[in-house]
Amino acid sequence: MKLTRRQITLKVLSNFINSNLDKINDVEMKANNITFMTNSGKINIKIKTSKDYTENEENKHCLWVSFSKEELENSEDNDYFVVICSDNLEKSLVFTRNELVAHFSNISKRKKNDEIDYDMYPHFIGRSCVDSRVKSDATPIDITKNLNNYVF
Repeated sequence: MKLTRRQITLKVLSNFINSNLDKINDVEMKANNITFMTNSGKINIKIKTSKDYTENEENKHCLWVSFSKEELENSEDNDYFVVICSDNLEKSLVFTRNELVAHFSNISKRKKNDEIDYDMYPHFIGRSCVDSRVKSDATPIDITKNLNNYVF
């Protein structure tokens, strides 16, 4: 059964509520965006989905998603970004905007002309996930702490 965008958004909403129940006062939801009114202010979340590109190895999974430069560097609108597998909602990465900007600023995320490459390939290997540039010898970036981490 193919999940709708609304079902995916509701799952992410549920995960954030379960992890932050004592901090949330109210919530608004629209398409792939969630806004929480918390004790410390408003928190905006953007959800990006990807298919699960399972590779030859049994427990090795890959999600692919891209971000625009404006989304990350020029916008203060979103506090958190969630990259979630549309085939398996238990596989997700949660980044703050600053973590994502730092992630893409990493030297191994640069193209040959030194521009930042805003494509992300998080590999899920068991309970750890590492961003390995596809067909690249670049050093993997450990993003294990972002795996299913829905705590504000």
